[in-house]
Amino acid sequence: ALSLRHLGVEVPIRVVSNGVKVKRFSPGKADPEVLRKYRIPKNKKVILYVGRMDKDKSLETIIEAIPTVISREKSAHFLFVGEGSSKDEYRELAKRNKVDKHITWAGYVSHESRDLPKIYRVADVFVMPSLEGQSIATIEAMASGLPVVAADAGGLRELVKNKENGMRFKMGHSYAFAQALLFLLKDENIAERFGAAGRRPHEVATRLHEQFHELARIGLVVDDEDSLLHDPPVELRRGLAAGRRRLVVPPDERKVHDVPLATLGGVGMLVG
Repeated sequence: ALSLRHLGVEVPIRVVSNGVKVKRFSPGKADPEVLRKYRIPKNKKVILYVGRMDKDKSLETIIEAIPTVISREKSAHFLFVGEGSSKDEYRELAKRNKVDKHITWAGYVSHESRDLPKIYRVADVFVMPSLEGQSIATIEAMASGLPVVAADAGGLRELVKNKENGMRFKMGHSYAFAQALLFLLKDENIAERFGAAGRRPHEVATRLHEQFHELARIGLVVDDEDSLLHDPPVELRRGLAAGRRRLVVPPDERKVHDVPLATLGGVGMLVG
């Protein structure tokens, strides 16, 4: 929304976040089999990153912060899940910083894999250091009850409320990242409270019919592969029959009906 303001959009804007399946991504105990399979050490505070390992993901921010984190929290261990064109460079950076032993490189895990929700459950904190439009991995982590440390940039500002459900830091600043992460690692009560606060919105927002009730109220219909437009709630049908403003937004196809739509990182925004 802020990006649209900077572009000169003055009409009211409403951001509708992506959703996840909260029955699949939910809090739970760590599965010992997942720890063994991915060689994640036991009795550690696991800091998780899930995503691509390309240059734009700014993983150097995490890697360069690890010496500071370990110096103050010996039990910290970092779990990187994903593949990408810069993975070898990131591994070499970890070796140069002498922190490779504090990192588990789990490799690619398919989004459809049964392991993915379990991987979130072995973690204590989720981290996202890069500029994101709408980070599905961050939403999945929050639905899993994890507190988040995220870059103070882009769509992450919409998701992570500083000192409410996580911590934000100045993007690209390793020391600021380390301090934000240590704040959570040093106080388990705060981390647990932030994790619970992050999950609460997703318990509601990702129930499909409740999403439609809210979208119908503001006159916005979002259509994707998980939608139930063929059988929408009564309130939605009444709203459409009454001629309320609406739009249909698969972000990849940019279908727009009736009102202007701006899309930013896969997020649909009503702008008029």
